[in-house]
Amino acid sequence: MCALLLSTSLLAACIGLTSPPDEGASCQSPADCQDLCSPIGECVLRSSANDIRIRWTVAGVEPSVNAPAPCQGIDALEVRFEPDSLRDESVAFFPVPCENGSVFYPAMPPRFVQVVLTSVDSSGQAISQAIGTVVADAEMQLDLPR
Repeated sequence: MCALLLSTSLLAACIGLTSPPDEGASCQSPADCQDLCSPIGECVLRSSANDIRIRWTVAGVEPSVNAPAPCQGIDALEVRFEPDSLRDESVAFFPVPCENGSVFYPAMPPRFVQVVLTSVDSSGQAISQAIGTVVADAEMQLDLPR
């Protein structure tokens, strides 16, 4: 009986060692985490993750796939998430098509508190920027000046 209990305890300990990693660990899919895998490849707990939708206009006009005219001269956008401290690095997504008019990033770690949206021309030069503050699980509206 003692041997059976000891074996069961060791098995439980071994299973615990192979459980998914904690928040902040690297991941490629939710199966790699206890909860969620963010778009930046980092485990995040559902209770602290932010789902962030960013919508934009260009000089006050909303672009769309069917009406891309506001994006004329813009090759792509860069969406950069800035952290709340200097010790953390920012994370950028590029290229983001301007004519989409919005983009969604589910399960972003809560340390990202600001979004910088930059329009870029075909030579890779920045044209304009818009900056916004992340509000947990809310839609963000930014306007890129011309």
